[in-house]
Amino acid sequence: SQGADSEDQNFQNKTLIPKVAPNKRPVTVYDWRNDGSLSDSLNNRSDRPLTCGTSRCLGSRMNTSPANEPLSLDTALLQAKDFFKQYYADTINHEKPEQSLENRQTEVLSQLKENKTYDLTKDEVIWGARMAWRNASRCPARTIWKKLHVFDQRHIDDTDGMFDAILEH
Repeated sequence: SQGADSEDQNFQNKTLIPKVAPNKRPVTVYDWRNDGSLSDSLNNRSDRPLTCGTSRCLGSRMNTSPANEPLSLDTALLQAKDFFKQYYADTINHEKPEQSLENRQTEVLSQLKENKTYDLTKDEVIWGARMAWRNASRCPARTIWKKLHVFDQRHIDDTDGMFDAILEH
């Protein structure tokens, strides 16, 4: 019930990234390839409950509750705004966008309102996939997130093309 209250509060505050909880400490993520490590506090800002404890990790456990309902338009609009705010704030990990934040956000929000969907640019897809991997707190390989190669085949719309793309991948 507390998770639902915080989700309502986040929605009312028009933010999808919860504030860092003051009593949570960063997690140390070890890179076993070179005995390095990094201190990670992204899990403190997760919009999902952390399933791992200090004695065991349940991160690989599937979410079996029915959650495959379409997002409401309000939630989709908030998530799109949040995505583009983060994308444009990160000036290091992707190509320079062709449009300004205001123009791109206006275009996307208009498409969402009209079609209930929108198309990401190739660079937005690559950045989003890399950020998703970087922010996946239960993935031990995420320290190499910058090396992710995105094989963008969104243009394929038939089974033969999909099969060929899988073979090429």
